[in-house]
Amino acid sequence: MLMSTNFYKTLLAVILCLAAVGCRAQKSKIYLLAVGVSQYANESIPVLRMPINDVDTITRIMSQRNSEVVVLKNKEATGDSIRHAMERLFAKAGRRDIVMLFFSGHGYTGGFCPYDFNTGGEECCLSYEDVRKVFAKSKAYGKFVMADACHSGGLRKPTVTKKDSLGEDRIKKSQIMLFLSSRGNESSYETPIYDNGYFTKYLAEAFRGAADADKNGRITAWEMYAYVYKKVVEAVQGRQHPVMWGYFNKRLILMDNNAHATH
Repeated sequence: MLMSTNFYKTLLAVILCLAAVGCRAQKSKIYLLAVGVSQYANESIPVLRMPINDVDTITRIMSQRNSEVVVLKNKEATGDSIRHAMERLFAKAGRRDIVMLFFSGHGYTGGFCPYDFNTGGEECCLSYEDVRKVFAKSKAYGKFVMADACHSGGLRKPTVTKKDSLGEDRIKKSQIMLFLSSRGNESSYETPIYDNGYFTKYLAEAFRGAADADKNGRITAWEMYAYVYKKVVEAVQGRQHPVMWGYFNKRLILMDNNAHATH
């Protein structure tokens, strides 16, 4: 399993900005759980350089918005603690709000690797189904997962059809967006050259304005995806392909730098 490149910057919370649409965005609040795991209890799991930096990058961006942020790093980020934190935090969201999970660390084919991964039973894993179940319970209008982790693209594929699963019927009732650092069969890469992994680096650039293709001060979902995808694929010579998936309008405004500048 290749070190994930901050793959959890994934998205940069930014997205949250999602701020949706018009006035609704100003009334909405973002509930973000940011998780970063660089070192694992099982010492046979390779150490990662970037996840902690990734989380810090995302939380700095989110602190500038109407948000409540919970951060779990390394030993704090066990499978149980992540699930419980999601349940408590996301339960606060109302129908105009946004819930967001940002994860940076190792991934496996079926989920994300919490700090205690491979030290016990299922409670030491964070499966994609765990995430779907918590999201399905939330009343929030917008639901986002941003992940910089190996195989994170596998989250796109529902594995069960239980009533509490975030399957297609439930997803279609919300604005749901997944912005993931790699396809389900790929690794996510990091490099000592940058403070963040490739995915996070270009995601941050995108939200600072580099993705604003039409120069109108607003960054849409499609502009953000197009910029990050192109930059990451070029940087790693086609070994990693970011994935955006969900039920949302491609013209959905993720970042409005015009509005931000006036506050």
